[in-house]
Amino acid sequence: MLLLVGVIEHAHTQLSDLSDADAVTVSNASGADLLQLLRTRVGAATAHGRQGIPMLVSEIRYVEAAVVNLESYEGHESVLCEGYAILERLSALQKSASGPAGHQHHRVAR
Repeated sequence: MLLLVGVIEHAHTQLSDLSDADAVTVSNASGADLLQLLRTRVGAATAHGRQGIPMLVSEIRYVEAAVVNLESYEGHESVLCEGYAILERLSALQKSASGPAGHQHHRVAR
């Protein structure tokens, strides 16, 4: 979770500094909207003694947006590498959550 937060926060900073887009667009394009959702889940997971934080398959787009926009807005290379590693992990979890007939479950873990 900390790596994901770092990637999204760096994307938000870069887009804020280098883009002339409005705050709503920057928040959406940097993936910052996802952080609000995940912070709530962290609290619930901690309260129940769980380490993993559920994430909806549809939420992966926020991470993709953050990484793609970091490439366009001079993101730090190490943060980009972390972002791509997170995307690979999410892709693997998404594939493992797929049913035998190719149907997607609506949630990936961690």
